[in-house]
Amino acid sequence: MYSAVGSYIARVWKIFEFEYSHYPFKPVTVFLVLLIYINFFTHHYTWDFRWALLAGTIVIFLRTNIYFKVIERHRHMPLLLGWFLVALFIWFAENIANFANIWIYPNQSGQWEMVSFAKLSSWYLLMLLSFVLVSLVNTVKVRVSDSTSLAGRRRLTG
Repeated sequence: MYSAVGSYIARVWKIFEFEYSHYPFKPVTVFLVLLIYINFFTHHYTWDFRWALLAGTIVIFLRTNIYFKVIERHRHMPLLLGWFLVALFIWFAENIANFANIWIYPNQSGQWEMVSFAKLSSWYLLMLLSFVLVSLVNTVKVRVSDSTSLAGRRRLTG
């Protein structure tokens, strides 16, 4: 499922011709996802920095909007909302798969129970991590204003 998230992002990036306003500098985003990746492993042995990382995500991407093309017109929404919606649908899919016994967690071996809401934050951080990795290989088209874009312009990398 993890690799499916990255493949999904890479594909919809091209299909919907993503553009962004107020996209942060790439080194900042890479540093954030590096911390997220480290936390995925270290939270078993040290304090879980998930909530601090989520707060950092909000600070860095609060002003960022994503523009996506539907038919002939670009529409937009806050990027944080877009990531949340994708993470929410992944969480729904995980619950459906658990209910159908496609896979189960140890606490579900006796009977099914819903996957905790805390897992939603993990999917959200995975979305962000996958998104930034895909942004390193795809062109980040930055909009100067709501009506114009700089097609093909790469964000400065430092």
